[in-house]
Amino acid sequence: MRVTRLPLPLLPFLVAVVQVAGSTGAQWNQVHDAGLMRVPLNAVGYALLLAGPLALAVRRRLPIVCLAVTQLATWAYIALGFSYGPVFASPVIALYWAVSAGYRRAAWLTGGAMYVFFSAYVTWFASLPIPSWYHNLAVAAFIGVVLAAGEYARARRERIAERKRVEAEESRRQASEERLTMAQELHDVLAHNISLIHVQASTALHLIDDRPEQARTALTTIKQASKDVLTEMRSVISVLREGAPRSPTAGLDRLDELTGRAEHGGLTIERQVE
Repeated sequence: MRVTRLPLPLLPFLVAVVQVAGSTGAQWNQVHDAGLMRVPLNAVGYALLLAGPLALAVRRRLPIVCLAVTQLATWAYIALGFSYGPVFASPVIALYWAVSAGYRRAAWLTGGAMYVFFSAYVTWFASLPIPSWYHNLAVAAFIGVVLAAGEYARARRERIAERKRVEAEESRRQASEERLTMAQELHDVLAHNISLIHVQASTALHLIDDRPEQARTALTTIKQASKDVLTEMRSVISVLREGAPRSPTAGLDRLDELTGRAEHGGLTIERQVE
């Protein structure tokens, strides 16, 4: 069940129009019906018809107040003998809203009070063309359906919120794992390149006096290794900070270049690709 939410001022206005127009039209037959003998609408009747819709305007901020006002206005309207009709729209909406918004105890107690009021009124004060037990059973069934619909809407909204929360937690967990993996890769890159720089620097210091050309080669390797590690650091840190690199990271397509440079620096490399 999916309920479309109307804008806050629109719903009370529509309910007011329905209650006033519908009750005005319904009273003509009920006032002259000898079995019903409802009284014509007057200023008090119209005020009670408008009280419920006005209370719906605060249903989000003050749901308990909305629930109480709509019920009391409807009960007073019926007790004063005005015509039956769409006056029940506002208390039904308020009841559904309260239980779907999580005010379950207040809503169920109000639903029970509604049943008691209408059952007592029909049994001892009103005259209807149908048996009172049949009317009371219909009222109980209708109130039960409204409360059940509200419970379903509340449970569905909670399931959606829980699913979104789980998805958000899973997304954060995956992001943390990815950052941890990238941090480990950065650690490996730093360790390798710093070791290479250390070896080449030691070689350059050893050869700088006797064989300067080989020392120059070692210094060139140090320069390239330091440049590569800085590039790799910028790339990984960019991912950690923003979630996406600004430039491509080193991939397997550069494996030959990396191993060749290490071998050129004097290291023995054994490579195996699966």
